Order: sequence, then structure tokens, then C-alpha cells
Amino acid sequence: MNDVSIQQVKQPTTAQLLKASVIALLVAVIILLTAVLPAEFGKDPTGIGAALGLTALYSAHEQVSGSQSSAVASGALTPVATPSAVIAGQALPGQPARVA
Repeated sequence: MNDVSIQQVKQPTTAQLLKASVIALLVAVIILLTAVLPAEFGKDPTGIGAALGLTALYSAHEQVSGSQSSAVASGALTPVATPSAVIAGQALPGQPARVA
């Protein structure tokens, strides 16, 4: 038969866990400041987002959402009820509310 040996795995110490957590937090903050804020919210505190072209993503998003809202206002697009609005009995803009 095969001899199968079971090795014990050494668990990380509290200091190692703390160090790994701090490193993960720092990486998350760096990603937030350099990528997420410029691309999603148009805020670029470091200037790296502009250098990487991420602020262009935000401006493209603003152009699309701006054109959609103006199209809805002009009547070119009809808003669609979301399932939660239908369940709640909310009316679409310009339509009377449903009475249950």
C-alpha cells in the first residue's frame, strides 16, 4: 500500500494576519484613488486617472446619461417600469398611479 503522510499546516500568527490585512487595505485604497474614483465618479485626486485615460470613461458616462435624460424629457424615450416599481404600485412619469 501507499504510505500517505499527513503534514500539519502551520497557521499564520496574529502578526502575519495583521500585516496581510494592512497590505490589503493599502492596495484597496490605492486602487480606489487611482482607478475607481476617476472612472466612476470623475474625481482624480492623484492625476494618475487622467494619465491612464480613466477620466475619459467618466466623461463618456456623463454624455450618455445626459443624452438619455434629455431624450426622456423630450418624449423620444419612454421610461420603463422596474419590477420593484410595479410591485410597489408606482406609476411611470405621466401616467396615473394604479389603485389596488
